[in-house]
Amino acid sequence: MHVCLVSGVVGDLVFVLYSCFYCAWKRLIPLLLVPDSNTCRIAFHGQIIEAITDKAYTETVLPKLKVYKLKKKEGVVERVQDEYSVIIKSMFKKETNMQLFAGLRVKLSTGEDGVIEGSFGQSGKVKVRIPAGLSQQTQTVLSSHKKKGTKSKSGEDSSPADSTAVSVRVILHFKRYNYDPSKKMIQ
Repeated sequence: MHVCLVSGVVGDLVFVLYSCFYCAWKRLIPLLLVPDSNTCRIAFHGQIIEAITDKAYTETVLPKLKVYKLKKKEGVVERVQDEYSVIIKSMFKKETNMQLFAGLRVKLSTGEDGVIEGSFGQSGKVKVRIPAGLSQQTQTVLSSHKKKGTKSKSGEDSSPADSTAVSVRVILHFKRYNYDPSKKMIQ
């Protein structure tokens, strides 16, 4: 039986504490010790699994922890390249390293699944491959959206003023491990 005075990051089952040890909690009894100040000190009751004495624990021990954040990125289909490829904009900044995201699965708001192939140009656009191909309905939506606001040779707007073409959103869900030094994205 151990009592630990801690202030730190609290996860679900593993606690990373500023005093550098791990505790597995069979029974958790938190107590607020300093209620009248800006600091928060909490007492826990549990069994210490491992005491960490390595001063470089952020590089050696923390990467072994599987603590992650669920992340989501959204973009919009800019255009259809062919029946199996689309170009996405507004998902990444132009300085983003696209190699970290290559091969991750995305979902179109119309229901199709795709895979990020890599960057397209240098402005943060992404090429997405749709293995099953775009449905006819999605191609119709994207072609009507593409033509919205284009001008004909006579200089007139080719789409009606009350056009309600909806853009097709692309959603990427992934995990980002907090202590991973390579900062990989995992699905």
